[in-house]
Amino acid sequence: MIKEHLNQPIRLPSSDLRIDNEIYRMLLDQSGAYIFVKNMKGEYVYVNRLTMKLFNRDMKDIIGHDDSAFFDLDVSADIRNNDRRVLESGETVIEEETNIIRETGETRVYQSVKKPIYNNQGKIIGLYGISTDITEIHTLREKLKKLAKTDALTQSLNRQAYHECIEKALALHNRYDTPFSLILFDIDDFKTINDTYGHDAGDAVLRQMAQLVRSQIRTTDSLFRMGGEEFLILLSNTSLNE
Repeated sequence: MIKEHLNQPIRLPSSDLRIDNEIYRMLLDQSGAYIFVKNMKGEYVYVNRLTMKLFNRDMKDIIGHDDSAFFDLDVSADIRNNDRRVLESGETVIEEETNIIRETGETRVYQSVKKPIYNNQGKIIGLYGISTDITEIHTLREKLKKLAKTDALTQSLNRQAYHECIEKALALHNRYDTPFSLILFDIDDFKTINDTYGHDAGDAVLRQMAQLVRSQIRTTDSLFRMGGEEFLILLSNTSLNE
């Protein structure tokens, strides 16, 4: 029953999208989410208190403006594209939106849910959105992704990352004939180093080797530790002749 209720379209008796009920306004202002309503032109007709704080403006300075007044051109274009999907097709859009706030220059990531608003005749007259700041979650997720592809000892990319990178390199080669080269190498007599000086010394050698190689290759190239003392370099856009 609850699910069916949530899936019902919102219908307003008036086409101007006014929100006059003070009880609803109070509830929206107490919300920990950014809540807003836009008309068919993408202009704000209502924002809650948290959204006003985000834009660092009063309601009167937000109403009637679209996102280009608050975000840079690329960000506002992305937001507008998502809005069009709602306004033109009536679909519910759930997207992660990376926004650069013009007032502060700060980059934040939001999980946004946008749904159409209908009048009594069943015509779409705008949309409402609820956005939650997930910047910290997004940052943590990206760090975990990086850790999953990084060799803890040498800070080189690991074998998992190699498989992903080689697939991309092969795809570029097959589609655009973009060349790439691989260099596989290891450390001679590494076992002797471990046996003679201990594993701590061996680990230090591996770290120094990785640092040395990274200092010599281009930023577009990648160093992988394939296991043990074996390393591999992926040279992007590089033929064997080079």
